Parts: sequence; C-alpha cells; structure tokens
Amino acid sequence: MKIAGLDKACQVTLQTCLGLKPKESLLIVTDDQAPAEIGQALFEEARKLGVEVMWLQMVARQLDGQELPAAVAQALLQVDAFLGPTSKSFSHTNSRRAASKAGVRGATLPGVTLDLFIRLMQSDYHTIARQAKQLVELINQQQQAHLTSSNGTDLQLELKYQFEPDDGILQAPGSFGNLPAGEVMGAPSNASGVVVFDTMGEIITQPTRLVIEQNQVVEIEDNPSGKRLQQLLDQAVQLDGNRNAYQLAELGIGLNPLAQVSGTVLEDEKVLGTCHLAVGD
Repeated sequence: MKIAGLDKACQVTLQTCLGLKPKESLLIVTDDQAPAEIGQALFEEARKLGVEVMWLQMVARQLDGQELPAAVAQALLQVDAFLGPTSKSFSHTNSRRAASKAGVRGATLPGVTLDLFIRLMQSDYHTIARQAKQLVELINQQQQAHLTSSNGTDLQLELKYQFEPDDGILQAPGSFGNLPAGEVMGAPSNASGVVVFDTMGEIITQPTRLVIEQNQVVEIEDNPSGKRLQQLLDQAVQLDGNRNAYQLAELGIGLNPLAQVSGTVLEDEKVLGTCHLAVGD
C-alpha cells in the first residue's frame, strides 16, 4: 500500500540532503526495531535514481553510541554515502567517525518513526542551512552562555569550542549529520549550575533537576524520571568502563519550524524555539 508523502520524503533525503548522483553507491543500515517501511522506501527511491544501493539490517544495539558489528563498520567504508534509520544512534561511534574520515558522507536517523520521517523530511533545508550559518557565526563570537528558565534552570557554560550546524545539507565528502535536521550544536568546555529537564523521550517524563559541577552531573533528582536516567547512565558506565556518560557533552539550539515536541529525541531536539543539553562521551 502506498503511504502518502513517503516518496517525497525519500526524494528530499536522497537528492536535496545527500545530493546522490547515478552510479554513486549508497548503504542503508537499519535494525530489527526500526520501521522497515523507511528502509524499503529509501532503497526503492535510490534505485530509481540509478544509485548502486545496498540495504543491510542488523540486530538493534542495546544503547545509543554502542559500536556497530564489524561487518557493518567495514561496509560503511566501501560506499560514497550512507543512511542509518535505526532504533539506536550510531552517530557517536568509531565506525561512523572512520567512515566520515574516509570521505563517506551520510546521516543517521536514530529513533525515527514513519510519521516523523514523512513530516520533517518535507522541511526547507536550504532555508534552515542559511539560518544555521547565521546562528553559528553569532555563537562562535561568544565565550559564555547562561541558560535560565522559570522551572529552575540556571546554568553557566563556557564556550571555547566552535559550534557547528546540523542543517541537513550533506553533499560534501565526509559530511555528516542527523536527518531530519535543524539545529546548531557544540560541546561546552565547562559548565556549572542547575538544569531542570522537561522531557527526554521515555526516560524523563516530568521536570527533573540535575546539578552540574565542572561539566559533570553530580546530582540527579530522586523521582521516577531521575531514577530512569540514573539507571541509563550507570548502564553506559558499566558497558564503557568509564564515567564519560556523566559528562555534559552538548548544547544545541533547535531551528526546524516543522518539528514539535513529540517525545522522540530526534525530533524534540530540532524544535524551533528550544534548546537542549546532552550528556555522554
């Protein structure tokens, strides 16, 4: 059965975002917990474009950032471009970094749903790219940021590192980002204060207070959401063998006017008028 808007979303992904040309090679990586319709539709649309397309499905990873199977990592190095509509993110893996370093361009779509894909891949990514460039230039002139909100957030951040756009235009060799896109983001060099998170997928579903000292989470509110976050971070610590999961790693600002707070992190972090923080390695 034909799904309204799915073909158009695939066309924007493959042509506007990746700029794929006939005879180029594309690897689509999915897992057994991601919507099969997206992988199938991308495969069919890429074939229509004359792209040498391959579709590889793997067993879903346990956590975001967990390394890919060796065969998938090797396959990523052998193509011109890749797409990863998976249930867990492989954005911050050595496998993805190696592919980008080798000149492979591509995007991950972690946690993507069919509805989210169809709605947000209709976005005007050229306009988002122009706005992201302007915002990045403004932020990169600053040394500090101060986040406050009526719910109790009061966080001071040092911004010694350059911010970058995640604008959806991924046509240069080695370029990488999320799709759907629409944010600017960077790693704070240091941060201290209090942040009250409103939402984080199924983990944080009520306002939850965290204390940050010297860029490290040192206290998490003892409520149901805080307990779920604590469990997630401790699981990452056990798998990684270090405490990098407790490090404040990102400040991001959403720019996509079609995005709305849905409970899916991939969309929530792109909502125009919001900012988000991430912890991890």
